[in-house]
Amino acid sequence: MHYKNALFQGYIAKGKKEGNAITLIDNGAVIIGKFEVDQLCGQCVLMIYPDTYFMGTFKKGMLDGPFVVRSPRYCIYSQAVMNKIQGEIVVIDKADRRARVW
Repeated sequence: MHYKNALFQGYIAKGKKEGNAITLIDNGAVIIGKFEVDQLCGQCVLMIYPDTYFMGTFKKGMLDGPFVVRSPRYCIYSQAVMNKIQGEIVVIDKADRRARVW
């Protein structure tokens, strides 16, 4: 299915995205994940640039569980409950090899 700014490769049931899919967005980003009733659900990988990506768990389209963001300079680890950060955020700056915890 082709959208205004993306190409979706996956299963459509009753007009809604269902099951495993790959979405190619016109800005170069790629989403690989599972959909339930048109919303991300379960593990998902979002590749923003060739060297920057996000991995996390979704529930009903919201970030829900542990996630990581990796870029050439930073690694960020935390967890969320229904799109709200819960607990500590660990940021590792690869340039100065230090970890900061918030």
